[in-house]
Amino acid sequence: MLKINQHTTTLSKALLTAGLLGGAALSTLGAGSAQAAWTPTTSGYSCLFNGACTVNEQTPVLFNDKQLTLKAWNSIPTLSDLEFSYQPSDPVTPWHVDLDFNPDDSDGGSLTYKIESFMDDFNLVNFISARDGGTSATKVYGTGYDVVTDTILNPIDTLLLTANNADMGPAFGKVLYVKDTWSAGTFDNLSNEFSQVPAPLPILGAGAAFGSIRKLRKFSTRLKTFSMN
Repeated sequence: MLKINQHTTTLSKALLTAGLLGGAALSTLGAGSAQAAWTPTTSGYSCLFNGACTVNEQTPVLFNDKQLTLKAWNSIPTLSDLEFSYQPSDPVTPWHVDLDFNPDDSDGGSLTYKIESFMDDFNLVNFISARDGGTSATKVYGTGYDVVTDTILNPIDTLLLTANNADMGPAFGKVLYVKDTWSAGTFDNLSNEFSQVPAPLPILGAGAAFGSIRKLRKFSTRLKTFSMN
């Protein structure tokens, strides 16, 4: 019995070490990628459209369990700032992708990006903008993207800002492709906000887990019987 326990302990330590090394490698990769185009802030990362922001699958920014990848944009002033952050002061939709125009944008434009989670599923998207009256902004988000036409595929919802300053819609899954488009007029900023719920346990995964538990219980019972004999 002692040999079995020692083997289990050794195996557990090996798996734990491998997991820690894998996690460290992922963190290092994320940090290196972030340095290529993004600057750390107190709550996340930011980049400027004067050349620091790049459209390149090889330079996404990894922040905690979230990753943001810029896909395309059009007519954004070069000193505008894009911030990817976690805002605990926003309890409903704490994950933010905020575009602050500098100077204010007046001729319209667009921004497309991919946001993905490596843990929980997205469940809400909120769209906010500070802008002059008579202007409008549209957000389309879905689960796919056509890079040739800069089009969101498999759309989940379309949020529209006209007279209102905010609009909210549902979401699902771990990967969202998002495209914001705004009209001509005076825009100070656009804010994309996201919230999540724990991902559901797959039915097959749950069955496998319960099956493993039953096997462990049977093994434990046999082990106790063997020890008593």
